[in-house]
Amino acid sequence: MGESKVVEAPELSDSAGTIAPDVDINEKSLLRKIDARLLPAVGILYLLSFLDRSNGVVFYFSMWYKRRERQYRISLFFSAASLAGAFGGILAYPTIIKNLGYTAAKAQLLTIPPYAVAFITTLSVAVASERLGKRAVFIAGSSAVAAIGYILLLANTDPTSRPGVSYAGTFFAAAGIYPATALVLSWPAINVSGQTKRAIANAMQISIGNLGAVMGTQLYRADDGPRFIVGHSMALAYLIGNIVVVSLLGWRLKRENAKRSDVASEITDVGEVKDWKGDSDVRWRYEW
Repeated sequence: MGESKVVEAPELSDSAGTIAPDVDINEKSLLRKIDARLLPAVGILYLLSFLDRSNGVVFYFSMWYKRRERQYRISLFFSAASLAGAFGGILAYPTIIKNLGYTAAKAQLLTIPPYAVAFITTLSVAVASERLGKRAVFIAGSSAVAAIGYILLLANTDPTSRPGVSYAGTFFAAAGIYPATALVLSWPAINVSGQTKRAIANAMQISIGNLGAVMGTQLYRADDGPRFIVGHSMALAYLIGNIVVVSLLGWRLKRENAKRSDVASEITDVGEVKDWKGDSDVRWRYEW
C-alpha cells in the first residue's frame, strides 16, 4: 500500500476572497449596510403593490437580522405599509369617510392624514419598545388607542351631521392598529428559536390572521353605512380581546423567564452553543 498523503487546508486570507476567523467585524457597520440594501427595496416593492405587507416578509427579515434587531426593522417596513395606505386608501376608511357625506374624491384625500399619523406612531412605538425591551405593554397600549377610535365611531349616532367625531375616530384607529400589528407580527420572530420552527410559527400566525380579512368583507357592507355598527363592534371586541390576551401572555412569559433564571443564566449568542435546543432550552429568555 502506498503512503497516504495529508492535504493541508489552504490558509484563509483576504486576498483569497475570504476572511480569517479571528478578524474583527464591525457589526454596526454591517447592520447599516444590510438596512440600506434591504429595507428600501422591500418598502418600495410594497409601496408599488408588488409585495404583500406580511406574508413571508417577517420570516424573511428574521433570516437577515439578529433576534433583537428584527422588531424595529419589521416596524419600519410597516411604516411603509401605512404610507401605501395613504396612497391606496385601504382598511375600509374610504368607505367610512365617504359615508360621512363627502364625495369619493374628497374621501380619498381625507384618508391620507390618518395614515400619516399611523406612520409616525408605528415608528415611535417601535423605537420605544426596542429601547425599553418591552413588547406586551406596547401592543396592549396601541390596541387601547385603536379601541378609543372605534368607541368614537360607535358613539356618534349621526355621522353625517357630525362627521368630525367619526373622522377623529379614524385617526385613533389607524394610530393604534398599525403599531400593534407590527409588534404582534414580530413577536413570534423574536421569541421562537429555530429556523424551521420560526417559519412554521410565522406561517401559522399569518394564516390564522388572514381569516380576519375573510370576515372583514362581510362586516363592512355598503348598506350598513354610515354607522357600520356590526363592523365597528367586531373590531372593538377584537381589540379588547387582544388587550386581555396580550397582557396574559406577557405575564406568562415573564413568569417563565423568572423560572428559567433560577436554573441557568441567559445565553444571547445561541450560534456559539453546540448543544442548543431552541426556545425550549432553559438558557433562552422570552421577550415580553
